[in-house]
Amino acid sequence: MAYLVDAAIHPRCNAAIAYLIGIIFYPDNESIRLGFLIGAAIPIGVTSLIWSSMNGGDVPLSMSAVTLDTLISPLLLPLFIAIVVGKMIQIDMNHLLIGLFWMVTVPSLLGMLLHDYTKGTLDRYVRSIGGVTSKFALFLVIYINASAIAPEINWDYSVVKLLLVILIVSVSGYVLGYFSSYILKGHHPDRMVTMIYSVGMRNNSLGLVLALTYFPPAVALPITLSMLYQQPLAAVVSQLLNRAKRKKRLESVET
Repeated sequence: MAYLVDAAIHPRCNAAIAYLIGIIFYPDNESIRLGFLIGAAIPIGVTSLIWSSMNGGDVPLSMSAVTLDTLISPLLLPLFIAIVVGKMIQIDMNHLLIGLFWMVTVPSLLGMLLHDYTKGTLDRYVRSIGGVTSKFALFLVIYINASAIAPEINWDYSVVKLLLVILIVSVSGYVLGYFSSYILKGHHPDRMVTMIYSVGMRNNSLGLVLALTYFPPAVALPITLSMLYQQPLAAVVSQLLNRAKRKKRLESVET
């Protein structure tokens, strides 16, 4: 239970870190800073389950963390935004809260109820035709929404700077997940893997839609570009974890 609460709390800590990084590099651009904040505060990405499972993580903990984070984000995200930037940007919190409820909470609850009602018989469909159509729909949503921020991109050194800062923010999430696994008593390698991916990976497609729905298009720019890093960084982390496991095995054999 403690690890579950930890997995839900630390993404909010990472959001604060992301916003502070934004203040350092973009002190005069509130939209970019807000984009960093939203990009780090949105729910855990579902793909974290896959990466956690592939690297020997605690799958039940991963599933619980994704579910809990998704359900509570409609309450925590508006509150977090209000606390950090509420005085600088006028935000209709009631509208944002209701929108998140319908975009996140309702579909999640309906999915869980449908799974229980069908006793998991839809899993075969989800892994075959449903998996393909859902990925196509996700690609279409990202493509349509990304086209809205195209005018906000100036193809000069500012894009290079933004990409580098986004890389720093993205890496900080994985680093925070790693160290947060040592905070609680009873450190376990499988839970460490889960914490790394739970804190490091975000639901960027939701963040993109959210930013474009309730904020100026410039806010969505960091969230959109962060998609370029999410899966490659997850793969790099996977390689580092496997290398650490091999090194530990060799050390145990030698001793």
